[in-house]
Amino acid sequence: MDETKHIGQEINKVSSQIRRAIDHSIQQFGVSGMQARMLGYINRQSEFGEVYQTDIEKEFKIRRSSITSAMQCLENDGMILRVSADSDGRKKKLIVTPKADAIRLKVRIEIDKIENKFREKLSDEEVEILFTILEKISNEIND
Repeated sequence: MDETKHIGQEINKVSSQIRRAIDHSIQQFGVSGMQARMLGYINRQSEFGEVYQTDIEKEFKIRRSSITSAMQCLENDGMILRVSADSDGRKKKLIVTPKADAIRLKVRIEIDKIENKFREKLSDEEVEILFTILEKISNEIND
């Protein structure tokens, strides 16, 4: 059996572990990890202009039907408002509600707690090395 470790596989494992830890930590707020990521995206992008379901599709590379379902859940839970765009009634503008904003802040605190756990185990130098390595890998993939 080949005992060679594969960098991509290890990064993928760690990424999955982090995502599961965050998802587990934020489930107390009544949102899934994906919903929290979508709310964060909508909130950030709203600062620059209107956000539509099509923007979510592109950002998260998810099918329209899946986005529609997720947006309906968020709307039913009072987290977002979906409003027809003035320019095109078929497009749905997404607006984050105060309820979602409050949850987003709680989610941010949970994510920061997890991030701080990682940083407690690493020296400042190790953190810098890690970021340098990850950037190298990312640049290689994007070339």
